[in-house]
Amino acid sequence: MRKKVSIVIIALLLVTQMMQGWIFTPTMHAQDELTNLPASAISDTASEEGLAGSEEVNNVDVAATPEEEGEGNLNQSSLAVAAAGPVITDQLITSVQMYNQEPEYDEVTGAIITKGDPVEDTRPSIKDEVAVIFSWAFQDDTHSYGAGSTYTFDLPDKLKIESPLTGNLDGGVGEYIVNPDGQVTFTFNDQIVGSQLTGNFYVWINYDESKMDGGLKQPIVFDFIRDGDVTFNVHFANTAKDELTKSGVANKRNFNSDEINWTVDFNQGEKQITNAVLTDTLSAGPLKGTIEIHELEVQLDGSLKLGVLSDTKLEFPIILGDIDKAYRVTYTTSIKAPTKEPFTNVPYENTVELTGDQNYKETDIGRVNVSFNEPLNKSGQDSGYNPVTQTITWKVQYKL
Repeated sequence: MRKKVSIVIIALLLVTQMMQGWIFTPTMHAQDELTNLPASAISDTASEEGLAGSEEVNNVDVAATPEEEGEGNLNQSSLAVAAAGPVITDQLITSVQMYNQEPEYDEVTGAIITKGDPVEDTRPSIKDEVAVIFSWAFQDDTHSYGAGSTYTFDLPDKLKIESPLTGNLDGGVGEYIVNPDGQVTFTFNDQIVGSQLTGNFYVWINYDESKMDGGLKQPIVFDFIRDGDVTFNVHFANTAKDELTKSGVANKRNFNSDEINWTVDFNQGEKQITNAVLTDTLSAGPLKGTIEIHELEVQLDGSLKLGVLSDTKLEFPIILGDIDKAYRVTYTTSIKAPTKEPFTNVPYENTVELTGDQNYKETDIGRVNVSFNEPLNKSGQDSGYNPVTQTITWKVQYKL
């Protein structure tokens, strides 16, 4: 009897132990798996299991490893790319215009109403703003682009903005942003799907003088237009001082000189002068060599840069014909030392004259001062004559 009881007790103990194994073992594995999850997963799982209030869960401190952080950043980057949508590789810009006044925008029709004049018909200041107006369109509705698709292009570097510009595309089909580096991005919403969208877009923007060289005529090229590049030749306003000027420089540092190099600048304002003629009196001395005529390149800041050699002449007057550019004429004249006083700061001057039709006339006088050694002074000495030898003793005075 005792043996039977002992067997029954042992059997009950074994059954109890087995039942404990079945009940507690899954709970331990679940805890291990929970501990190995990222912090966000632990928090979410604990909330779902009703463990948020337990001490064990509240006391768990999980730090992300560098590998986990990298994976997290990669996932976030992938999501951002996915959210941005595909990049539109088709050329959307179909036309471009430039006007000297900001246009009006019709919010009902989406039309842009131009104001002012095309920039190629004006002489804008480099400090002015300019309206750059684009038309854009998808070629058809068979594209596969979807919401978040982006189209990007770069404005010419001769245009600049100080801060980002943002706004909505025509018809509420998306948004645009223009960054200070000149990059423009269109981001389309779901209206792009299966649609042949069209629209207009403009920026009111500044010229960038730092990117311009080569004078007042500046080509601004748009190389992303669907049917080919479009170039606007903008002729900026002239700020140079417009007057006939003549100057000269003597050789040998203005001492005992024998020639003077003359420079005549004229029409710096690039006026239209019909039948222009340049005349010089050359009273300071005869012409030596040829006369050279160079074009002058007026810079955006009003300074002058020597341009190409336009022509050479052998004498005055110079028949220039009809002109609308700035010019520099250079030539050399010979001079002779004076034979009587004064010998210091002797003035040499020539008068130049520019004439044209409708009584156009300008004159200027070029002056150069030159100093010289006094000539030799020879005289016979008092009582210098020797009647016996029939000779005279001479005295020569000169300055070193």
